[in-house]
Amino acid sequence: MTSTKAERRSAPRPATLALLASGLVLAVFVDDRQIGQIGDGRQVIQVAVAIAETGGVGLPRGYEALTLPRPDGDAVTRWGLGMSLAQLPAAFLAPVVESRLGPGSSNSLFLVAPMLLVLAAAGAAGAAAARLGGGPRAAAIAVILVALGSPLGSYAGTDLTEPLQAAAIGTAFAASLAARDAGRGRRALFLAAAAGAAVGVAVLAKTNLVVAAPFALLPLLAWRPAASDAWRRAGAAALGAVSPLAVWAFFEISRFGG
Repeated sequence: MTSTKAERRSAPRPATLALLASGLVLAVFVDDRQIGQIGDGRQVIQVAVAIAETGGVGLPRGYEALTLPRPDGDAVTRWGLGMSLAQLPAAFLAPVVESRLGPGSSNSLFLVAPMLLVLAAAGAAGAAAARLGGGPRAAAIAVILVALGSPLGSYAGTDLTEPLQAAAIGTAFAASLAARDAGRGRRALFLAAAAGAAVGVAVLAKTNLVVAAPFALLPLLAWRPAASDAWRRAGAAALGAVSPLAVWAFFEISRFGG
């Protein structure tokens, strides 16, 4: 059953309340003891710190498993750099906090990005549920299920890349649905570009997603009476993806030479 226009206008309120409640629960129950305990996540933080301190992505050779040595004497992580870039604010603030509060006191700073990204993924799920006719109650339930009732919620307490992957793909899908429903104006093209940018961010987070993430853009190709609409939206999405994919390509070449 599709929701009425009045229901759609009221949909953001319960979903927003659910998002705020989910954020409160995560803030209360998530702790920082997992920061730096998992090798993959530790590399995410190390690269963020390296960028903040040196402006480069090189790590000490042999310091971490699964890194790739470079001729210059350092090593680079194999993983995508999207989450490291998201952790840059924490990396810049960490020395200030630790100089005042002592070693290890900055761990909680590195939980801010994962928590916000989990909530972003939950918000995208709520928006998609509303666009697909679920109504305000379904949107709120979708938010809670993603943030608290799915495995993704547990990643809010880690330094892994999964929150960014989920937020990027979820945002791409929700924005694609919104662009589909926005008609032929500039708003539709803006939303389509935002969806494309989100797909680019997903690839920046994990290169393998270059295969999977574009499927989140399929709503852009929904047929309309004017056949050109779908292609205009697809073109806008392609343009939106250019910048994050350019950043991805830059880091791929600078790290691996190709």
